Order: sequence, then structure tokens, then C-alpha cells
Amino acid sequence: MPRLIWFILTRFTTGFALGCATGLLIWNVYICGAEHGMALSGSLIAQGIFTYLFASTMGIGYLATALWTEEL
Repeated sequence: MPRLIWFILTRFTTGFALGCATGLLIWNVYICGAEHGMALSGSLIAQGIFTYLFASTMGIGYLATALWTEEL
């Protein structure tokens, strides 16, 4: 059982970190005609929610893919 818990925690954390990086990149980059990205909004709460959106989705997706493809 500890091996499975370690597997789940490491895979979810890896996906969560990738999602955080993606969310922050999208937040700060010029996209869809916005002059300086969404960073000009100045809302740290909005940035945190936006980053968490990407991080949680990619974390679960990375974990699900790892459970599907890797052998324990």
C-alpha cells in the first residue's frame, strides 16, 4: 500500500507542477490580442484561481495517464 500512495502522490504532484507552470505562462504571455497578457488585471486572487484551474486539471490528468500506462 505505501508504494501505491507514493506513486499517486508523485504523479499528481508532477502534473500539478506542470499545470502551475502552464497557468502562469498563459497568464503572463501575450495571447489573443491582449496587450500584455492578463497580468495587467492586478488581481492576485484571479491569478491564483486561474493557476489552480490548470494545475488541478493537469495533476489529475497526469495521474490518470500514469495509472493507465505504467505498471505498478
